[in-house]
Amino acid sequence: YDAMQRLAGTGFELDYIGDNLVARLPRLSSILQSSRLQGALTSVLGERYFRYNHCFVHQAQTSDQGFHKDSHFPWSLRGALRSHRPNWVMAFYYPQETTIELGATQIIPGSQYWNVNHEEDELKQGEDRLDYEYGPIGVAEDLSERDRRLGQSLEEFDADSRPMPVLVPKGSVVLVNFDLFHRGARRLVEGDRFMFKFWFAR
Repeated sequence: YDAMQRLAGTGFELDYIGDNLVARLPRLSSILQSSRLQGALTSVLGERYFRYNHCFVHQAQTSDQGFHKDSHFPWSLRGALRSHRPNWVMAFYYPQETTIELGATQIIPGSQYWNVNHEEDELKQGEDRLDYEYGPIGVAEDLSERDRRLGQSLEEFDADSRPMPVLVPKGSVVLVNFDLFHRGARRLVEGDRFMFKFWFAR
C-alpha cells in the first residue's frame, strides 16, 4: 500500500504499470505464492492452474464504473466463450481496508450465469455491460442521477438482484468468478483505495 501511495503521489500513471505489475512491485509475489491462496485456487481450478499474464491495478476515483464482466482477452475482444464451469478466476487484492466511503468494489451475486452480448461498429465487444444502452453513467455531476441509471440498468435486466459491496480488511484477497458482474464504485472521501486484479485459469 505504501509503495502504491508513493507511485500515485509522484503523478505516475498507474495504467502504465499494466501487465508489469508484479515486476514493478515484487513484494506481490509473496501474496500470489502464499499457500492459502494456492490452496483456494487449486480447489476451484484444479492443480494445474496458472496465472495468466494480464493484471491491473485500479485506484478508486470520484467517478463510477457501470456493471460489467471482463473480457477474457484484454481489451474488449471476444476471444473465448463463457462457461458455467469455473475455468477462469479473478483475484482481487486490497492492500488497505476497503469501505463504502473509499469506493468498494460492487458485485452482483449469482450474475456469473447471466449473459449480454453487444456489437458496436461491427466489432464484437468482449466486456458484457449492463450500462451499454445508457452511455457513460459514471461521470454525471448529479450523483442521484448516476444511482438512478445504475439501478435502472440492473433492474431492467433482473429486478430481483441487488449489488453487494466487497468490504474487506487490509491485506485481503477475494476470489471472484471471472464471469461475475462487478464495478468500481465512486470514492466519497479523501484517501486511496487500490485494488490489484489478477487472472488465473484452469
